[in-house]
Amino acid sequence: MFLILAFALLLRLIYSFIVITLNPEGILMHDSIDYIQLGNNLYSNFVFSRETAAPFYPEHIRVPFYPMLTGVFGANYFSIIFFQIGLSTLNIYILYLLVRLFVSNDKLIMFGLLLMCLSINSIALCNVVLTETLSETLLLGSLYFLIKAFNEIKNKKIKLH
Repeated sequence: MFLILAFALLLRLIYSFIVITLNPEGILMHDSIDYIQLGNNLYSNFVFSRETAAPFYPEHIRVPFYPMLTGVFGANYFSIIFFQIGLSTLNIYILYLLVRLFVSNDKLIMFGLLLMCLSINSIALCNVVLTETLSETLLLGSLYFLIKAFNEIKNKKIKLH
């Protein structure tokens, strides 16, 4: 398991180095600027707005969790990327925990995790300032804890009503 996580981290760091070296602006998309501005406004002006100056009209489309994260890192975009690389690697471990709830064949599990390590979408999207990596972490974590709780309830034969 450790080798697969190390391999995943290495692949994501290599891709990040290539992007940062050849096209540093490649870590930003149109939405990235909005998320960063929302985060800056949350921490600097205490408002949830994409506006760059007053009046700060409230944002109604995006939810504040990812902008709060970008606000923590401020204008250091590469810190956001390295944090997301860590999350992307963590996602593989969470997926391992999730799959172990259903499958007992370790070779099959490791093969599936290896495929996730090589996922072009996972590698590329953790290297862009966007919500996808964080959303994946929240989804996988939620599924794991939900299924684990359901299994505990089922094993204890607890009635919910």
